[in-house]
Amino acid sequence: MRKTIYRCISLSFFFWIVIVYCIGILSFGGYTQKPDKHWEKEVQNSQVIVAFGFGLTKDSLGNFTAGKSNEAIFNRMVDFAGNKTIIAQEGILLALKSKNCKIANTKLKNDRFVRMHPHNNHYINTFDAARFALEKIRSCNTDKHLKICIFSHDKQLKRAASDLERIARTEEQWRNYTFVIPDIKNIPFDKNSLHFQTRYAWIYFLIEIFFSRPRDFITFFLIKWGWLTGAIGIFCILTYYLFLINYRKKHKQILPKDEDNIMSLFVLSNSGIWLTLISSIILLHWFEIIHFTFNIWIGLMLGLIIGIRILMFWNHSDMYAQKPALGEPIGKMGAGCFALCFNILFGGMLGILL
Repeated sequence: MRKTIYRCISLSFFFWIVIVYCIGILSFGGYTQKPDKHWEKEVQNSQVIVAFGFGLTKDSLGNFTAGKSNEAIFNRMVDFAGNKTIIAQEGILLALKSKNCKIANTKLKNDRFVRMHPHNNHYINTFDAARFALEKIRSCNTDKHLKICIFSHDKQLKRAASDLERIARTEEQWRNYTFVIPDIKNIPFDKNSLHFQTRYAWIYFLIEIFFSRPRDFITFFLIKWGWLTGAIGIFCILTYYLFLINYRKKHKQILPKDEDNIMSLFVLSNSGIWLTLISSIILLHWFEIIHFTFNIWIGLMLGLIIGIRILMFWNHSDMYAQKPALGEPIGKMGAGCFALCFNILFGGMLGILL
């Protein structure tokens, strides 16, 4: 029983999947951001608008176009424009040229549009876009007491506001920013969007719970506590080797009764590799040392390395007094194999997700 419990509390697939899913489900109702009571007046008095795009489309010639979602956000936003700096993503900037926004364009009065971040084939998630937006605001306005209004798709608004507010607390110049949340409703989804998650409401709902909210929550946590997470990861990696070295000093070979402990520590060390990887990537990106897409390549590479490591572990049977029954579909070692496989699969997904 003790060995079974020990394996269950190891940082394996099941532990991670439950943690991440719980973050998504709990945070779904945990966002406190709500439209301000007198938001119309607050928006009019704001100096800056941050406008998040929602997907993109292409015309028959292959050129990027705004699409229905961005056009609706733009048309809603310009009702409150006028002598403002508008930090906008590509979809909003494309709406400026859209024929469906010609009437809305006439409402603009001395507004200055600033591109939020470079636009290329690399997808920029909301958390990353929020960081870009704050950097742009700082470069455009040195005032530390700004009132900033947020416009986005109504289903994205709470998370966008939460990301901006949390990131703003990380630097002194941003801490006195006031964010205004308007009451935005009925922004459509565009079935022709190039971004799969922005085509249908039910798809966006699922991705919001099980992907976007856990990603943003974990990313911010690791930015704040990444050094601690990395240290825990390194400790988990070393625990397996230290235990093995100490064990081999006492026993020439691993006894059948101790196989379970060895397997559990190996699962723990693999999770330590992913903890170290993820915390390092997020911290390196936050301090602009590496590009964020680098984590995809490094995640896949380490997935391969860990896979080879597992293969060597399974086949290094001369260290055992009795060859482990790794091929058994049931039983202690068989269950350990399944736990290891799930750990690697989810570790890879988590690396790419973040």
